[in-house]
Amino acid sequence: MQPDIQNSYEKIAELPAQVKALCENLKVRIGPQADLAKMLDLCTDIHMKVAGMAPDQILAVARAYRVLLAIVACVDEVEVKAPLERIATSILEPATPMHSAGKDAVFELELLQYIKHRGLDARLGEPDVVVELPRHGTYFVACKRPSIR
Repeated sequence: MQPDIQNSYEKIAELPAQVKALCENLKVRIGPQADLAKMLDLCTDIHMKVAGMAPDQILAVARAYRVLLAIVACVDEVEVKAPLERIATSILEPATPMHSAGKDAVFELELLQYIKHRGLDARLGEPDVVVELPRHGTYFVACKRPSIR
């Protein structure tokens, strides 16, 4: 996950199948009413639906894209199942004021990719992200998204 990625709606439309395949492979169930399920539905065939969408729907696509891309970027991570389960079963709506383990997990996956993009060795692990810093050792990072109140 690069910080300056610009994808077409055709590329965004490919993400739901990739996320579903990962969930199936890891035996992570996505409930039909889950926020992740709604994001998957929204981005499925988005390239054919976007022309008729209102601005608020396009903003929802951008949010869904961010979540799906964070998941796909971590497909090779050994410990991706736990954050994926939290994402699949939690509230992901950013404007929701209450704490959400799913929003924390999305932040965790995004932070991991940000650290890796900076050329550092990092992986998912306890508590959330483990970073190996040259000449400084191992750092264990807990990722919690601030709540709006």
